[in-house]
Amino acid sequence: MNDHRRATVSDPGQFQAPPRYLSWLVPLSAGLALLLILLLAIGFRVLLYSGAPMAEAGPEAEWRSAMEREAALRQELVLLQQHWLERQGQCPVVAARTPEPPPAPLSPPQPLLPPVPEKPAAAPEPPAPTPSGTPLSIPDAPENMEFLSGCWRSITSLVERRTQKPLEHEYCFNDTGNGKVIIRSKRYVCTGKISAEMQGPKQLMIKTLGRVPCAKNNEVGHFYAWQAICQSQSDGKALCQAEEETKIRFDFTLLRK
Repeated sequence: MNDHRRATVSDPGQFQAPPRYLSWLVPLSAGLALLLILLLAIGFRVLLYSGAPMAEAGPEAEWRSAMEREAALRQELVLLQQHWLERQGQCPVVAARTPEPPPAPLSPPQPLLPPVPEKPAAAPEPPAPTPSGTPLSIPDAPENMEFLSGCWRSITSLVERRTQKPLEHEYCFNDTGNGKVIIRSKRYVCTGKISAEMQGPKQLMIKTLGRVPCAKNNEVGHFYAWQAICQSQSDGKALCQAEEETKIRFDFTLLRK
């Protein structure tokens, strides 16, 4: 019995193995300690950098503050201008009245006199009519075309091709030299527009304005256009030399109708 107790009692100098739970608790505690240290380090930096910002340099801060102040003033100026325009549109427009001139002094009343009857102006005497059959005479430097006003008949050698009968030409002008020409034969009548103007001293040009249309019953034709130069001769009479558009030439004189 005593021997058995001695065998079971451990020797104080003999090494005893640690418990099994300590084999994983110690590394876990070391890992947690390292993690805690790491978190504390990171948290300190975050708090350090997320704190109040560092004060900027003096000149740069002043320049930035001045720029912000300028932008604010510009915006305020725009708002004031808009407000001023709105108020101006609400104001009524007052037109300045032009001062009236002082009234003229009253003149003393004048005695009433009977009106003096005016003498009627004497009407200009019409020029004496040119006798019928008088040949055309062209003035040296006429002021207008009154010397040509009226109707004239021409003496010419033109004849109708089919009948060989002479053609009758009649010219009628107004005061400006414009008018019409009438060509008559046994078969038809042609009527067209003409114009006359001075070309130089004692020189007159007469021309048709296009071809002269002719008509008889249902037949339609035309007389070729022409122009003539009329010049005064030594006896004072005017001789006209004409040329058609077909290059046919003929002479004629004008006699008052």
